[in-house]
Parts: sequence; structure tokens; C-alpha cells
Amino acid sequence: MLNNRIYFLRRAMLRTFQRAEGVPLSATDLKQDEIQYLELELRKASLAEVQTELALLKQHGYIVPIEGFNGEFCKLSEKGAQQLAIEYKKEPFIWGPQAV
Repeated sequence: MLNNRIYFLRRAMLRTFQRAEGVPLSATDLKQDEIQYLELELRKASLAEVQTELALLKQHGYIVPIEGFNGEFCKLSEKGAQQLAIEYKKEPFIWGPQAV
């Protein structure tokens, strides 16, 4: 079972993409001081962890790659935005085992 930190990191990444308002971001961008200061979990995570979770978020459709950048730059998908909205069902991949 994954520890809660991974779920916190995934949500922090989705919130960061949401705040970017459609501006494409890369894993390296997520580790920049001006971005990560808003999210404690991004500060704690290594670049390798961020890259791994970014790949998983893409694989599961929560973020989508921008064409022409070999998947390096991404933006929030509709599915990802729904996980941050109150009116949609919370998925265990983002919210952990407590999601119902």
C-alpha cells in the first residue's frame, strides 16, 4: 500500500497544473522555487519522484501531454480538473484508500 505522502504529492501536482491555467509545465518546472513554494509536498519530493508521479498522472489521464514536446510538457486534463472539484467522485489513485 502506498503511503499518504504519494497521494498528497499527486494532489499537489494537480493543483499546480490547475493554477497554471493551461500553461504547459514539465517535471523540472514543478520543482522551480516560484512554483513549489505553494505546495509543501513538491518541495519535499525529489525530481525523480516528481518525474515518476508525472508519468503516472499522464498514464492515468489526469494530465495530458502537449503535442510537439515528446511528452515533456503537460497540462491538466478534464479528468484531472474533476478530481479537484467538489461535485465529482474522488478516485483512489488521487485521494488514496479513503476515497469512496
